[in-house]
Amino acid sequence: VARVLMYIPGILPGLAGVLIWTNGILGAEGVLSQLLGAIGFKQYQNFNWLGNSSTALGSLILIGFPWVGSYLILYGALMSIPREYYDAAKLDGFNWFKRIIFIDLPMIRPQLKYIFVLSFIGSIQDFQRVYMTTGGAFNTNIPALEIYYNISTFNNYGAAAAMGVLLFAIIFVATLLNLRIKSKD
Repeated sequence: VARVLMYIPGILPGLAGVLIWTNGILGAEGVLSQLLGAIGFKQYQNFNWLGNSSTALGSLILIGFPWVGSYLILYGALMSIPREYYDAAKLDGFNWFKRIIFIDLPMIRPQLKYIFVLSFIGSIQDFQRVYMTTGGAFNTNIPALEIYYNISTFNNYGAAAAMGVLLFAIIFVATLLNLRIKSKD
């Protein structure tokens, strides 16, 4: 059940997922506000997380939390760690925290780097989530959304093209750095 629930955001259409997060979870009458109000945080009851400058960017990051869609990659990486390592760690007296630090994280490091690079590139290019939730208001304007507005609203194709080239250069440099780090490993 947990595996299915964790992977549902990976198979939901993008718009449906954003609508669930926007209205059902982070909205003024969403689950988060109602839950916090019910446990005693009355200042957060009927609080619009995406409509406040201090919480909108964090809420957008929560919506696009990169590990959710990559659950299968992480799960597969963890399942590929030989059980003998865990047995040896148990004999050496490792607790849960030490096991994660000294066994799990080093063994799944390549998959974590892969997910990080894809998440970084996706977050730079992903404007539709910001456009559909805040429209760039509340300190959430991102470069890809600015490119979109320059093309569709302001008809400023030259500035949009220049921003697109700059965005490509940033992603290209990040990819080269990742390849250099990967080749050293």
